Amino acid sequence: MGLFSRRSSTLLPAEVLSQLTAFGEASWEAKVSSRPVTDPRFTWERFFAKAADALRANPSQAVGEIHAAASGDQFAQFGGYSLIAEFDASTADARYLEMMDTSLQMMFDRKLSSGHLNRYEADRWIATHGDIRTSFDRIVEVAPPPPDHAARVALSPGEVLMVATMGPGALDNQFWIERTSAGTYGAFSMRQWESGDATLTRCEEDSIGNWDAVEEVLQSLGGYLGTRPFWAHDELDPYFPQRRDI
Repeated sequence: MGLFSRRSSTLLPAEVLSQLTAFGEASWEAKVSSRPVTDPRFTWERFFAKAADALRANPSQAVGEIHAAASGDQFAQFGGYSLIAEFDASTADARYLEMMDTSLQMMFDRKLSSGHLNRYEADRWIATHGDIRTSFDRIVEVAPPPPDHAARVALSPGEVLMVATMGPGALDNQFWIERTSAGTYGAFSMRQWESGDATLTRCEEDSIGNWDAVEEVLQSLGGYLGTRPFWAHDELDPYFPQRRDI
């Protein structure tokens, strides 16, 4: 046996490079749900810290090793891009940008909205494709319902109806309409009052206004939201002035 043990041929630990696909899958799940990565394999101590020395000591070589290890695997490229971005999201290394572009194309192909993009991703898409509203979100203008359109919603005074949610989670923002004791129609939201709250709190949405007809409050709320969120009631759907053409 030689005096010295055999050393890895890469600057980054093989353990990190072999986990790029799994990290990409976990990062994708977090991206889609707009949540942090929760997979216990990818905490700072178990994953990022093992890459930190290499990415800080010789970022060019480390990026090259990640790029080579991720080649041909979409999720590995997403994982590689996400790992590098943790340390230097604004690097201009062409190999990093290639993985970022692949990741952005995957988001586009799978119909994520620009609300899922961070600032660096949005800036990169704009630099390579132009206006994000039309080229990524594919937003088109929609004509409003005709004046004689009647919503099939009947609320008694004091009754409320949830008409939109901003995401799939129980703590994602919700929008409700209500009929007041005076007979008019208004809207309110249910939101976390502070980050980390385990329940939602009612918040008044004064900018939506109070209206004499349910169609008027639906139109005002649709204009306030702009485009259809994660879920919308069928009777609110016609009142969004813009749609994603997907």
